[in-house]
Amino acid sequence: MAIIRPKLKLFRGKTYTLDLSDSSNSGHPFRFTADSGVSEYTHGVTANGTPGTAGATVAWNIPDSAPNNMMYYCTAHGIGMGQKIVLINDPAAVNYIGSRGWSTGGITSQSATRVGSNNIVYFSIPTQSEATRVENIFSDYGGSLGLQATGTRGADCLVIGGNSSGNDAFQGINKFNCVTLGAATSHGTLTAWLGLNSDPVGSYNNDTNQNWMNRGSMSDGDRCVFQAGYYHGGNNGVGTFHVDVGYVSIQNSGNANNHGDLTHARRGPVAANDDTRGLFISGNTGPPISGSNTIDYITIQTPGDATDFGDYTYNQRMAAGSHNKTIALTTGGGYSSGTVNTLYMSYVGQNIIQTLGNATSFGSLNTGRARHGTVSDGTYAVSFSGFNSVTGPGDLFGYYEYQTFDTPGNGVDFSSSGPFQILDPGCGSGAAA
Repeated sequence: MAIIRPKLKLFRGKTYTLDLSDSSNSGHPFRFTADSGVSEYTHGVTANGTPGTAGATVAWNIPDSAPNNMMYYCTAHGIGMGQKIVLINDPAAVNYIGSRGWSTGGITSQSATRVGSNNIVYFSIPTQSEATRVENIFSDYGGSLGLQATGTRGADCLVIGGNSSGNDAFQGINKFNCVTLGAATSHGTLTAWLGLNSDPVGSYNNDTNQNWMNRGSMSDGDRCVFQAGYYHGGNNGVGTFHVDVGYVSIQNSGNANNHGDLTHARRGPVAANDDTRGLFISGNTGPPISGSNTIDYITIQTPGDATDFGDYTYNQRMAAGSHNKTIALTTGGGYSSGTVNTLYMSYVGQNIIQTLGNATSFGSLNTGRARHGTVSDGTYAVSFSGFNSVTGPGDLFGYYEYQTFDTPGNGVDFSSSGPFQILDPGCGSGAAA
């Protein structure tokens, strides 16, 4: 028996398509409202055809910003022909930590060709699997690319900006699915942000106003927030660091928007977050080896400038980090000691994301490393690849190791990545199925 005017419970992040082809719908345009019919709610709504005729539909890609309580109604006859809708979050859709660890781009060779940009390397975090590489994911990358910002929503993963083996910046925002691992699609561009030039999405050049993302990114399943980091070519080619933080929707395609500023300019901070708050930890403050001990925090869904959170243990750069929505871990990185070249650390620092204060010791990696990757499934924090040398980049290595968030301690052997040694990858974790 048919239910007349049923109450509906729908998931944010899902797309629902309603078939309005039955003749009984003639003269009754079906729409949504958040204010009892005073105005029509149109965000994510697509209407096709004429109600009561073949092919008539209304599709709704429900955005994360939609309120909890809404209604469907007839625009010709009001809410008397409608009913209540309750919107709830689908944890599988909006989660930003998953079991499939992945990295994008990065440098796989220190040779002049510096190959390795057009791929994804992935592995299972819970089963500690060996890494696998999938080629030709990003067709619009024009050269070796690394230092990308990244964000995750379930299986949907964003890769934002980055720089190539020279001094060229990439202005595109791409999305790929870490379950299907098919070709990435264009999601938006950075060219309108920070007053950048109007080059086409995906273009490269040496314009002095272009920016490198330099990692330092986080996501809450709805929004990816990232720190831009560096202008190449300013100050007579030396380059300048900057404070700007941007954001972009993961669910809906679009260009970058301004979020606010860090407390001081730096490049490549570690980023970690829970559902509401994000931390930017340390980072490079100037060439060649100057690091910062500053920890800033922001509210992900509220654009505004960052606020001081506390201090890291070292003036640090080139570190990496991960989180389990409560604890932020910062692993490795380099620090300077007077005039001595950068030393690459095995130290692992800890911050409780909702508790302001300085970093505390969590443990040590088995080997010091910098310019590496980290991912988390909420149980394990995995550090992988990078390099270790007192005097320079040295040899890349593929050793993976992990630590358990619930038990402070030193790194434990995870796996070898086989031939996939990389520097400066973009990385994250997403749904595996």
